[in-house]
Amino acid sequence: MVSCKDLTVSMLSYSTVKVVQIKDWRLGLIHYSIMGLIFIYVVGYVIFFDSGYQSQSPVVGYTATKVKGSALGDVPGEETALVWDSVDMIVPPIENSALFVSTNIFTTKKQSRGTWVDTSYACDSNNPCTAGNFTEWGLMLGPCVNGTDGSESGCLIQGWGPVEAEFSATPASVLNEVENWTAFIRCSVYFSMYDKRADNIGTELVPNYNLFVIGDMLKDAGTSFEDAAAEGAIISVSIDWTCSFDPWSRACEPEFTFARLDDPSQKFSKGFNFRYANYYYLSKIVPAPAPNTTAPNDTATASAPAPDHVGADFTLESIEYRDLFKVYGIRFVFQITGAGYRFSVVPLFVNIGSGLGLLVIATVITDVIAVYIFPQKRKYHDAKFMEITGSIQRTSGSLEDDEAVYDLDDTNQVSSMHAPDEDSHLLPQ
Repeated sequence: MVSCKDLTVSMLSYSTVKVVQIKDWRLGLIHYSIMGLIFIYVVGYVIFFDSGYQSQSPVVGYTATKVKGSALGDVPGEETALVWDSVDMIVPPIENSALFVSTNIFTTKKQSRGTWVDTSYACDSNNPCTAGNFTEWGLMLGPCVNGTDGSESGCLIQGWGPVEAEFSATPASVLNEVENWTAFIRCSVYFSMYDKRADNIGTELVPNYNLFVIGDMLKDAGTSFEDAAAEGAIISVSIDWTCSFDPWSRACEPEFTFARLDDPSQKFSKGFNFRYANYYYLSKIVPAPAPNTTAPNDTATASAPAPDHVGADFTLESIEYRDLFKVYGIRFVFQITGAGYRFSVVPLFVNIGSGLGLLVIATVITDVIAVYIFPQKRKYHDAKFMEITGSIQRTSGSLEDDEAVYDLDDTNQVSSMHAPDEDSHLLPQ
């Protein structure tokens, strides 16, 4: 049974470092090799490659775009082929860190509010049009009637019409000239810690620096205009501003990286599309209401004949219309990344101190190999670890190289885990 005294002594024991020089070239080679690797990591990677001698400033900025070009397209919903320019195709004209370029358009012209047949809701005796319910395009009125072409049935609705026809996005309706349109991408950034600004505006248009071709941007993203134009795509544009402001560093310039974010093999809701409408008013000539010529309580006036001009006048009535557009296209999403760097003694000293602390790993690993792996591990273990109990007084005189002489109390104990034999050397020479 462990006594309280033994338990107290065990808990309050003190461990100190014992320096043992092991003259074994293998252990020395392992130790200094590990130290060399740590030195290469700290100096080569942390300090120089990873800019461990520089402080870091976050970067903030904005991106603005201008697109130019025109295209000839036979757009479904239009009676003839039309020329479309960038003003028609860039919707909306300005976005926050994004750009949408239309490549495929379907139009439904001159819609107005009224009663229409919604052929997108196939109704029959098993699927009736319930008055008060809603379809995609309006409020059901109840009757199920034939469509405008007499071949399709649909619900009579109250809403905008004529209802949009079912279009199929195919390469045949794509505006192919959009591939050659150019986009001026203007990016300006600010490094607040150093009060430094940078941009890619320059004094002229430079290809792949501030001027990009739509088709080339898609190729850099790993796709092509033919694969993305029919049903649309989402492209990430990462603009990296990693800049060093030390005198010996190169000029601060952006690096553009493109990637396609949507899955081109997806079957449902593929690509990118949306709808928008342009609203306007048109005047319609309608007959003016006949004036009321009958005076109350005046039988003589009521029986008088109406003037010839009554009902012959006309008036103008303003009716609200809209042109509905369903557009497929390429959406570019811009993201600014990076940071600013400049020499500073604080991170340099911090990394040097961390590197010096890592040198301890070399000693720990070498000790583990010597004490637990090497064939002479028992001797190395005995030389490194010693347990001493009792009061110790060192006697006068000199100590031999491998001897320690102690004058102990009445317990007279100096124990090591394994004492070396007289005819064996503790450490190899």
